[in-house]
Amino acid sequence: MRQLLQRVKTLSVFALPISITGVVNILTNFIAMVFIAGLGMEQVAAATLATSTYITIFVTATSVLYSISILIGYSFVDAPEKAAEEIGELFRSSLWVSLFLAIPTSLLLWFGSDLLLFFGQKKSLAQLTTVYFHFAAFSVLPSLIAMSIAQFYIGIGRPRFGLFSSLLRLPFAVFFSYAFIRGHFGFPKLDIGGMTCANLIVQILYCISILIFMRFSTKLQQYQLFSHGLGFNRKVIQNILFIGVPIGIQFGGELLVMTIMTYLMSYFGTVPLAASQVVSQFGLVSIMMILGITQAGSVLVSGAHRQNNTGLIKQYSQATQIIILFFFLFVSWLFYFFHDVFLNLFFDVSLPENQLFKHYTLVFFVIMLLTMYFDAIRNAFSAVLRGMHDSKTPMHIGLICLWLVSLPCAYFVAFVLKFGAVGLQAGFISGFLLANFLLLYRINRKIPKK
Repeated sequence: MRQLLQRVKTLSVFALPISITGVVNILTNFIAMVFIAGLGMEQVAAATLATSTYITIFVTATSVLYSISILIGYSFVDAPEKAAEEIGELFRSSLWVSLFLAIPTSLLLWFGSDLLLFFGQKKSLAQLTTVYFHFAAFSVLPSLIAMSIAQFYIGIGRPRFGLFSSLLRLPFAVFFSYAFIRGHFGFPKLDIGGMTCANLIVQILYCISILIFMRFSTKLQQYQLFSHGLGFNRKVIQNILFIGVPIGIQFGGELLVMTIMTYLMSYFGTVPLAASQVVSQFGLVSIMMILGITQAGSVLVSGAHRQNNTGLIKQYSQATQIIILFFFLFVSWLFYFFHDVFLNLFFDVSLPENQLFKHYTLVFFVIMLLTMYFDAIRNAFSAVLRGMHDSKTPMHIGLICLWLVSLPCAYFVAFVLKFGAVGLQAGFISGFLLANFLLLYRINRKIPKK
């Protein structure tokens, strides 16, 4: 028990900066959505379609780069000189991977509003997203480079640097979001396009400044990050992609299901769609906390895997689940006592015309908490397998369970059984339950009981 508590402490200390960094990053989107809420329900509905599509495409690319911190954590077990050389090569190669990923990602985002029309969304809503997607397309490359830098610092055991840089960017992102969404301080009024315009400006400024800092940092000289230029190392790039692509496919495939769920939600009207967007904003904050915990778990498990220490792997797996349980107990407590405070950030739920909106958000909140808890356990199991360099199994299980179980069940409950928007959300939980059993079975097979 004492050892397990020590693992909980180690994981918490390592994960906290990563989690808070994710929360700070998503906080910009959260605040921007509050600004958009002042433009009306239709703008919020359009932003729902735009952000769900953007996140699916963008996260598919960025999650490939998660392999960088895993590989760096694996290299750290080696002698310092050898590890430093490998880590420097990994970072340089990650910049090449970022460039490769940016090209198709940017093209897809440029035509994002056309994708909405292709999937049968209202033309009036799709037209509101055009500027949003165009700025999003230009922001892809600097955002991917920023992700590579963040993964580098996580891998070398300095996740607090990512937190510091995110806190530094936050006020600038909020300022530009407010200025461009509302058209204040002499800036053009871009409505929801102001979100991605602000992100583009901040990411470019960040990448330029942070790369200059890394070039002249004495603490990073041992890694020789830029002393060899940006040499193209095919083998290292292949290693990054070998682990990263299955992660990207899994995240992208799963988020695509979420996007389809958003599109299906639009059939029930603007109010349920807007309610689902508000709930998802709070959900994203929780998801960022969970991703930080599971990513830290992957890095720590990777080091234990290099040492062939199965006992330590089990302890980190158990520690991850304990932290997740207590986190969701805390979130449930917050929701129970302060839900009206949260909802009033977007719309005044005391007004009679917003009572239907309040009804949907409260019901969606309860369903979301259950869904996210089972999803968090699934991500914890997946993180253990990724740390053991098995990223294909979580990919296969995740995609099969969400596409062949969650989505059909959600559709059946919502449209066939006619439970509507609430049934759509409730039926989606099923696939996560099955995925947890399958992933746990796989872990037990890879780590046999002694």
